[in-house]
Amino acid sequence: MRNHALPTLFDRYFETAPTPAASSVRETYRPAVDLIETETSFELTLDVPGVGEAGVDVQFADGILEIRGERPGEPPAEGTRTLRRERASGAFFRRVAFRDDVDVDAISAEVKDGVLRVRVPKVERVQPRQIPVTVN
Repeated sequence: MRNHALPTLFDRYFETAPTPAASSVRETYRPAVDLIETETSFELTLDVPGVGEAGVDVQFADGILEIRGERPGEPPAEGTRTLRRERASGAFFRRVAFRDDVDVDAISAEVKDGVLRVRVPKVERVQPRQIPVTVN
């Protein structure tokens, strides 16, 4: 694992500049994202309670992983009045940039118990090896 990734983890990986794709989504819910790096992959975890498989879209292009979806809200029951609403709902959009080579075909995503887990495997690199020299 390369240590130089750690100081810039949040500075470099999480893109916050608006893009045409990002600006087309009115974001009203922003799920927290955890990003960890292992020897063989990057792993993202997002809290998306109430969002099922059909409610989230994950795409990877040009070194950017885009996650978008919508967390449904609960309309007030008939004859009630909302006094306070602290649970966020609505559309969300997160974008994570990767500077390392990743195995695009092996990226996987799973929603379980309100948690979205995205695994982004690294491309295996050929390791240098010592070639023994023999004397004849």
